[in-house]
Amino acid sequence: MQSILISTTTRLQCFKLEKVRNLTCMDNIELDTVGDRKTALFIIIPSTDNTYTFLAAMMYRQLFDSLYRRAISKYHGRLPYHVRFLLDEFANCGKIPDFEMIIATCRKFEISVQLILQNLSQLKRLYEKSWEEIPGNCDTTIFLGGKDQANNEYIMKELGKETIDTMNINKTKSKQGSTSYNDGIMGRDLMTLDELATMPNNECLVLIRGFRPFRTNKYDIVNHPRYYMLKDANPERNSFYLEQEIHTAEEPEIIDLSEYIDDNSTIENESYNVTINLISSDSDIIVPISEINKDVSPEINSLFKDVSGIYSKTA
Repeated sequence: MQSILISTTTRLQCFKLEKVRNLTCMDNIELDTVGDRKTALFIIIPSTDNTYTFLAAMMYRQLFDSLYRRAISKYHGRLPYHVRFLLDEFANCGKIPDFEMIIATCRKFEISVQLILQNLSQLKRLYEKSWEEIPGNCDTTIFLGGKDQANNEYIMKELGKETIDTMNINKTKSKQGSTSYNDGIMGRDLMTLDELATMPNNECLVLIRGFRPFRTNKYDIVNHPRYYMLKDANPERNSFYLEQEIHTAEEPEIIDLSEYIDDNSTIENESYNVTINLISSDSDIIVPISEINKDVSPEINSLFKDVSGIYSKTA
């Protein structure tokens, strides 16, 4: 029993951190409504630190479970809006529990998943025993090129083989000399490892289930009609830094009446509609405390003595 408790304590160690507790103590994202309307949810994970990737993996699993339940209980099996998961740098998302089962069943609930990996070794590291099931359930594979031999061997096998015509020429050098020609056919890989490794950077391979693979040019994103909206098109105009916007947002006006009200003064008894907000010393967030509709003259008098507050009066 003690070993079990020690193991559990070790695994839950991260939840002793205040930031993690604050992040996970409540749900304010409403994951189950993502398929109810047009929604964009951005989950940003550091590419150089995997300390908290398990939180992202937990969130993805909860999101899949919530959407499955929503589709079954409310929409007779299919969500009204298609939900597409664009999992760039999938290896940095952490190991999503039972992902091989999810990717095999999600399409019937109007959910699709796009996995973007640097190489297959990342997938093997996360899903040691079941990694082959994941690409096996993907109807489309796009290979952008690379020199990783394991990747190239996998793609070479996926491409299959082709049949080529061969001709053997035999010459005998003698006084009577003779030449013979032999025609034949043989099979070879559609693309060899060397051809895959030296593929030009502007080309890619597309493999779609039910169709022959084809080799084509990569799409140049500069030609997209909305490219001008991206940061790369105009960094100065299109960049947005959330933290900077929060800190530079217009501060609420604080009315300090201490210079007008002394300790012995009182406020004329009237009926006020009052909202009291306290400013936390640890952050810039204004926390509404209460809304009351009564004679609050005594409370307001004491408020100016004890805390800094905002007093707003409406007739």
